[in-house]
Amino acid sequence: MNSTLVVRFNLILCCFSLSLSSQTVFFGPDQGFCQGRNMVWNSSQSTFLFFGTERSDANAQDAFVSYQVDTALNVLSSKRYLFPGPAFPGTIEPLPNGAEFLGCGGYYLPSGNSVGVLIWFDTQGDTIKSVEFPVFFGSSSIKRSSIGPQGKIGFVGYRTSGQNNSSDIWIGQLDSLGNLEWERTLGGPLNDVGHGIRWHSGKQAWAISGDFETSSYGNYLAFIDSQGQWLSDSLISDANANGNYVLEIDAAGRVFMAGESTTNSGPAFDIFLVSTSTQGNVQRWGYFGGTGTEAGFSLVCTSDDSLLVSGYSTSFYPGSPINPYIIKMDKSFSGGRYSSLNFPYIGISYGLLLRPNGEMYASGSLNQRHFIWKVQPDSMMDLQGRFSALLQTEMVKLNSDFPVWNRGLQAWEINRSEVNFSEADLQLLDIRGTQIPFSFGVYGEKISVHPRYSLPEGLYFITSKKWRLKAFKP
Repeated sequence: MNSTLVVRFNLILCCFSLSLSSQTVFFGPDQGFCQGRNMVWNSSQSTFLFFGTERSDANAQDAFVSYQVDTALNVLSSKRYLFPGPAFPGTIEPLPNGAEFLGCGGYYLPSGNSVGVLIWFDTQGDTIKSVEFPVFFGSSSIKRSSIGPQGKIGFVGYRTSGQNNSSDIWIGQLDSLGNLEWERTLGGPLNDVGHGIRWHSGKQAWAISGDFETSSYGNYLAFIDSQGQWLSDSLISDANANGNYVLEIDAAGRVFMAGESTTNSGPAFDIFLVSTSTQGNVQRWGYFGGTGTEAGFSLVCTSDDSLLVSGYSTSFYPGSPINPYIIKMDKSFSGGRYSSLNFPYIGISYGLLLRPNGEMYASGSLNQRHFIWKVQPDSMMDLQGRFSALLQTEMVKLNSDFPVWNRGLQAWEINRSEVNFSEADLQLLDIRGTQIPFSFGVYGEKISVHPRYSLPEGLYFITSKKWRLKAFKP
């Protein structure tokens, strides 16, 4: 078993003249490389199950790794699942039976192609089975999984497009036994990536977040039902270098997302935040940050109707490398309290866990080691203006009136009265802006747009000079 370094320290925050008490452990191979992610509560063992990847030394194989950690943050044991090439972790989630956990991620083959993978772990951290999703060229990876009705498993990530070398948002659903029921991709000539997924019981659909670089808008939110049909989606913000890394849903059905993005003034990154109504309509979004650069990688909706966000920041300790933080804020993103580590190394919190007793645990990687950081709620400091919010309530709505695909006609149907129809200006485009030959018919108040050749499933646009409608081909 690898040696464990336990660090217990008091950080003196000179600007507040207050003492911050916390507990941090570092573990993993001393000479290797670690990518720590999140951990979950393992109720049958009364321990945590920590998840990530690591390499024991420069010549070793990469492995998914699970660590058993007790509530005093003692590392009890570790288990490894080896891969033939470099591996990159997603997250780990508990399954409904209470006896299994689902990890996700990807790894590279010797050919240079990469494979998306789901792995089932037991309560000891041993692997039970895996499901892999190879591609014949390019890459694929699963960023996050989630559990829906009847134990169905949703996952999101990216796959290389069949038409170019860029990545597309990739969504899929498995039954409770791990058998694939359907998968969908969405994207264009640039790199589009899915990051977050949760089941929205009110909409009876998967809520999905990601980066939609193809459109230059960046942050993407969609709802797709259990049959794999898109219900609605939105593109939020047109800032550069967006990353929409995590999505969670509170008890009322409101969706919250966190990531990173440059503000309009740039060039530093700020935490990018999004909130919706209970129906999934975006109500508030914007940037939250300080004088440095920061990002949000993990998010928890608390029982006291607030939000916990963790990631990395340079604002708390200017001039230092990026270090992990935890911020507790209200759901209007207007302020809150924080804790931050200060080490002379690069550290990022990719995971965040809140226990019923109020204890908070951030996890991730720091100086190429795994770390777990325990924070007591009463040790958090008031932000006191260190972070400010640049919030907006407007967004780009893409499909409040998108066309409906008529399977019988193999055509899209649009209501003329709703789009101010102009026959001469009508165009059908794929997501790359390429014009597609089509014919159309007018039937009373409906326009029928019929592609002249069979189109693959995906995203298209029907446009005129005055409007642009997003059209899905199922």
